[in-house]
Amino acid sequence: GLYSFRFAGLNADGLPLFYNGKDNPTYQISKYSRDLNMLKYEGSRDPLGSGGLTNSFRYKNLNLSFLFTYSFGNVVRLNPIMQRYFSDVEALDATLANRWRAPGHEQYTNVPRIIEAETRTMLLEASADPFTFYNRSDIRTANGSFIRLKNVMVNYALPGALIKRYGMKGLQITAQAQNLALWADSKLQGQDPEALISGISIPAATTFTLGLNINL
Repeated sequence: GLYSFRFAGLNADGLPLFYNGKDNPTYQISKYSRDLNMLKYEGSRDPLGSGGLTNSFRYKNLNLSFLFTYSFGNVVRLNPIMQRYFSDVEALDATLANRWRAPGHEQYTNVPRIIEAETRTMLLEASADPFTFYNRSDIRTANGSFIRLKNVMVNYALPGALIKRYGMKGLQITAQAQNLALWADSKLQGQDPEALISGISIPAATTFTLGLNINL
């Protein structure tokens, strides 16, 4: 199963808060605590069911086939977005555009601030690591169920009367597309739930291929 820290919003300084075992909001939680009351059970990490649906259609010389795959009944952890240090050369998550920037913003956003050296030192001295807990909190989980249009293939065989003029017995043109569409939880914001289950953060790429089959 998947367990998460219980997010309690941001404080007036833009730091994330979490409910401890006594249901008090704080950003100081020991990594070594064994108090399970501070955790929330989210659900199963593994899908409770999965499968696929395929079919094909034919009209004269034209063939169309498709494959849908699906999975349901699990929860996924979103990719971490917060850290103590950010590099100028790394790509940052677009969610950070909505981060806390000034007092009062905690009323409108749940994305923590980016801290400076002084705050970083203060947290280290207090043995606090709220950003790790934020990445592992219930606000950073999503429903892992999805439906994916995995494959679409179109095949067209040119009429025999046409191709015989050019000394051919058959000519077929095939177009195929992989991973055309994905329907999933809006909280994923482009992250692939199937990839998150496998531990790979890169989503499945959409690809297109075109083939030509000539029979002489």
